[in-house]
Amino acid sequence: MNDIRKMLEEYTGRDLSPWHMPGHKRKPVFPGMWTELFRFDVTEVPGTDDLHHATDAIARSQEGAADAVGAAYSHYLVGGSTAGILASIAAMTKRWRKRTGREQEAPVFLAASNCHKSVWNGLRLVGAKVVTVVPAEDPVYGPVLTDELLRVISEEVEDTEAVAGCILTSPTYAGVVSPLGELHAVLEVYGIPLLVDEAHGAHLPFWEDTECRSAVECGAEYVVQSLHKTLPALTQTAILHVSCDLDEEAVAEELAVFQSSSPSYLLMLSAEQAVDWADRNRDRFPDYMEEMQRLREELQKELKQLEVVSLPGAQDPSRIMLRAKESVGSEPFTGTMMADWLERETGIVAELAGSRELILLSSVCDEKEDLQRLKDALLQLDREIRRAWDRAKRSAARKAKRKAANGTGGVQEKTAGNGSGASTGIAAGGSGPSDLNVTADRGLSAGTTEGVGSAGGIVRLPRVGDFVQRDIYVYPPGVPILRGGERVTEAALQRMKEEQEAGRRIYGL
Repeated sequence: MNDIRKMLEEYTGRDLSPWHMPGHKRKPVFPGMWTELFRFDVTEVPGTDDLHHATDAIARSQEGAADAVGAAYSHYLVGGSTAGILASIAAMTKRWRKRTGREQEAPVFLAASNCHKSVWNGLRLVGAKVVTVVPAEDPVYGPVLTDELLRVISEEVEDTEAVAGCILTSPTYAGVVSPLGELHAVLEVYGIPLLVDEAHGAHLPFWEDTECRSAVECGAEYVVQSLHKTLPALTQTAILHVSCDLDEEAVAEELAVFQSSSPSYLLMLSAEQAVDWADRNRDRFPDYMEEMQRLREELQKELKQLEVVSLPGAQDPSRIMLRAKESVGSEPFTGTMMADWLERETGIVAELAGSRELILLSSVCDEKEDLQRLKDALLQLDREIRRAWDRAKRSAARKAKRKAANGTGGVQEKTAGNGSGASTGIAAGGSGPSDLNVTADRGLSAGTTEGVGSAGGIVRLPRVGDFVQRDIYVYPPGVPILRGGERVTEAALQRMKEEQEAGRRIYGL
């Protein structure tokens, strides 16, 4: 599966004088790595094949990628998983109209409420009516279970013929895998195709685990994977796998709409090499996953203040989601505070730091030394949190004692803000609950509770009942808190407050 690489090496090895784009003309304009990158950065000319009309090396490479995972055919994506999701939704709509003859009607889509914002953008583009499927236990990170899908179809879908498709996210950002085999079997009964956003599961076809099965193996009609998230590939590379009974021409047409007409050969090469590497190194995945499972189990036993979160569904061991077990006052320790401290004190950089959760992403490229470094850092963080809680509790006890001694409780304590010089908590840089409003030089700290807008300025939150014109979300994970066209609920407002207090940027306000 080195067709694209061989093509590029052969083409650039010829004595050719390029009087066409790109403008660097494959010359060593810049020193260092750019020389090799520019050499392989070609365009669609005779001898290089064309991603949108592949007949030669790119076509063979994509066939090899499909064979590697068991798909009918596969398409490299140079616009990330977003391009594949948008194209798949458009193709599903086109297929539904052709099958039903309902040219003037809006398609109905079943969609998990924790789908990425690209899904909701795609559904808007086709004018879809959406029936929401609710994940189990956790609205952002939980899986979709079979009983919920059955309930939605029986109680909320009046006409199953009007349903153009179902869209699910598996694994979720926390690595939770839905029972896709069961879910697909339910949808097959009604003739509803399944699109799975498997952006975080490009490694699953090569692991071949009995529980964390890839959507391709489970029969999903469309599966989109971000190769760069969990395999050795350049950022922005992704792939779309399609099952055998669908119109390949329709999919290709939609991909040409949603992807650049000048796709990067460097990204295509990276995609090819990532799939080829994973296919040739399948034996590395079981041992790596065993190491990760062992690490998870050790952390569950040894961490005292942090909890390794478990949710329903199968768990991909390469993801670790943590939350603080204990709270001081009404708020727990925030993920942003933990992430700030980890990076500053240990050099560990988290994948996601949320209002409460911290998510760490591993891959098969991590080695035993990396896993040990992570474990040591988390145990160190765990001890620091314990010390921070103890300091905060002692401070609260002293305040209560002074108020009681004052009689009326009229002594007003000055609350320390960022940079105030208070010294009872873990160190600076993040933001968090006011009970831990501290900024010692080497501890965990809290900051302002004002919100941060998408442009970086301070914003005001909406009120319950307000109408939302556009999606409101934090990134990552890019799952809308509210979708455009909805009204603000009490739960949504509380979620926004938590994200604000953690210092996270809220997009869409």
